[in-house]
Amino acid sequence: MFSSRRLRRLGWLFFALMWIPFTGIFIGMAKMPGGSYDWIELPLLTRGSMLGTGALMVLALLFLSGSAVIGAAQNRSLLAHGQLASATIKGIEPTGQTVNNYYVGMSFLLDVRPATEPSFQARAEKMLPMHMIPRYTLGSSVQVRFDPHSKAVAIVEENPS
Repeated sequence: MFSSRRLRRLGWLFFALMWIPFTGIFIGMAKMPGGSYDWIELPLLTRGSMLGTGALMVLALLFLSGSAVIGAAQNRSLLAHGQLASATIKGIEPTGQTVNNYYVGMSFLLDVRPATEPSFQARAEKMLPMHMIPRYTLGSSVQVRFDPHSKAVAIVEENPS
């Protein structure tokens, strides 16, 4: 199963790789005189580079948008069916996702302490409005819901202490 984090990384990888064939378009057209051309008149390098750029762009968009959709679905499922536990924030890093320059994706490394099981570390992602970011600091306690089998975690509490 693909995690939203893995899908996002693959999306950024395809985005970065897309620039290799994109450069090939210009290299292939370097010695062509100005003007417009039919597809068949273009150099083979240019045609292949256009197809490669397009394919990698589509893959990047699918993986990047798919990561958000899958992450949201997994979070909703955990919040609806997961077991409640307390957790302490041990690490924080931005995911790079933003919505309307106001909501920022953050990834939290959590030390989860369930009531009936041994404690464990897990990573959870959450979209936070800008004004709430200072409330999530190292050492803060948060309420989470977790899946006891996969140890996947979703943050429940909006206002950590």
